[in-house]
Amino acid sequence: MAFLPAITVRGKAPKSVDTSGDQADTNIRPAKIVAPDVPWKQTASGKAFPLINAHPDDIDFDIDIAGALSRLARFTGDIRGGAYAVAQHSVMGADILKDETGDDNISAAFLLHDAHEGPIGDIATPAQDAINWHIQAALDDYGLTELICRNIPDLAGPLLFKRALKRLKSDLDRAIYGAAGMPWPLPAGIAAMVREMDLRMLAAEVDAFMGGEVAPWGALVEIRKDFTIPDLRPAGIWSAEVAEKRFQEALRRYLPERFPHPAFSIED
Repeated sequence: MAFLPAITVRGKAPKSVDTSGDQADTNIRPAKIVAPDVPWKQTASGKAFPLINAHPDDIDFDIDIAGALSRLARFTGDIRGGAYAVAQHSVMGADILKDETGDDNISAAFLLHDAHEGPIGDIATPAQDAINWHIQAALDDYGLTELICRNIPDLAGPLLFKRALKRLKSDLDRAIYGAAGMPWPLPAGIAAMVREMDLRMLAAEVDAFMGGEVAPWGALVEIRKDFTIPDLRPAGIWSAEVAEKRFQEALRRYLPERFPHPAFSIED
């Protein structure tokens, strides 16, 4: 029986996490774990998932990741045609990259780039900016803005919330990409292509599902100049059931050695 290094939390005794079992045979369905002494959430597969220092053995792709992403709407659901799922965004972008590059590794990297939203949800960029605005206002109330800007320029603005969220996502990505047998951080060239494809998909989604921009989206100005924007209208908006199945299929298409077995569901 294998155990992860104990997680130590100030003032509390550590607990070990059972990670026994063959991941390949179980299709990355993890062994039952003990509730950790860190923030955690209960998942659809019936696990206590640690949101701090997650391990690859904690990741369940078919139920927890594919399922959550298929029911998680991009743009906070502000699309009249239905709930456009993060899973659909991920699969379509991965397929476009496959057509353009022929490289399964690049497609797999894009397929998983938002998988951390399975455990924590999708906090839209405008909402992140609004939270940062209120952090700035709170610091102004206490007269701390000038002190921070002068002594900690990286947080000037401030960017406390975005910095913390980036750390959380990166911590989850380390476990997710590790569970898929991929490196984290991603190689610089692949990471750049994932970011470019994410912005191209964003522009395409705004055009196809939101009727275009009602005001300039700053991040999309340059991407429209430099890259071809896909037309997503023929695909329409998938149901949650279709999105979940196609995400599971894409895992096996782009990571066949890591996912040699057919997908399974919560009923299995």
